[in-house]
Amino acid sequence: MTDATGSIDGAFVPVRAAAVYTVEIDGEAVLLDEAHDRLHHLNPTAALLWSCFDGEATVEQLATETSEELRSSFATVYADTIAVVGDLVAQELVRDGREPGP
Repeated sequence: MTDATGSIDGAFVPVRAAAVYTVEIDGEAVLLDEAHDRLHHLNPTAALLWSCFDGEATVEQLATETSEELRSSFATVYADTIAVVGDLVAQELVRDGREPGP
């Protein structure tokens, strides 16, 4: 698995992969990746971000809204958002909505 964090910036537009299904349980989420026959567990923070990946909002916009909602430091939330998105990209669960889809 490669680390995609270096290619993620504030302008990145997270879009969920088409073959990924979500089940939310007590603020967390389990993702079923049918394309790779894998399950993924998301903690509450990652699940919150996952729910916002609509293909329109940028990482910077998501971090701004999340930091305001959680009353947390923008810098911390931004770094965490970049890390979560980078991990999901590396696992082929998310792609950049600015690029043509598969």
